[in-house]
Amino acid sequence: MDTTPQSLVVHPDIRGPQDLKGKRLGITRFGSLSDFGVRKYLQTVRLDPEKDVRIIQMGGLPEILSGMQAGAIQGGALSSPSLSKAKLLGYRELKDLGALGIKYPGTCYMTTESYIRSQRPVLIQFLKAIIESAHYVKTNKETSITVLRRYTKMNEPPVLEDTYQVFVERYIRSVPDPSTEEVKTVLDQVKEKDPRARTTDYNSFIRGDLLKEIEQSGFIRSLSKD
Repeated sequence: MDTTPQSLVVHPDIRGPQDLKGKRLGITRFGSLSDFGVRKYLQTVRLDPEKDVRIIQMGGLPEILSGMQAGAIQGGALSSPSLSKAKLLGYRELKDLGALGIKYPGTCYMTTESYIRSQRPVLIQFLKAIIESAHYVKTNKETSITVLRRYTKMNEPPVLEDTYQVFVERYIRSVPDPSTEEVKTVLDQVKEKDPRARTTDYNSFIRGDLLKEIEQSGFIRSLSKD
């Protein structure tokens, strides 16, 4: 996922961004994906994250939803299935943070140069598995929902259905190719605390040759024929 796979969810009486002034918004931890997404959204609607709202660390996504139900916070960043559950409970999805147009490595895979050199065939197979999995999820809805039910421990069909739709339609890409835009977003986020982020070459974080090899092999085209 090359964006923030979360949404800002709020109490139903909050109709628009200006209603957020003076409100308490939940995130998991400062510096986390949820923290980044909420702050970026507030900036786009000309609200100061430090002055106009109170951003509260809640520890986890279920805790954010529980905090909203208890009235401790008036909104927070959620991803499904917590997002799907919140919508069923009547909370408002104020903004899909992934729709802000900001590239961000919502999920990414990292390793060392030495491992790439010594275990390249293993990494090729690993990336093929990721690509094939994304294809399978998009083309085998019932089985995918069964897997979701098993690992989320949820047995509410509407929540599982919405969770599937959110990730398949909004976030999961067929080919997980990395971009310098994602790297730049993260480095810009940390450059005040780590000066090295100001001068680091974005491309030094990316190895696109592995995916290029897979594409040239015809593996990805073969999946579309299934």
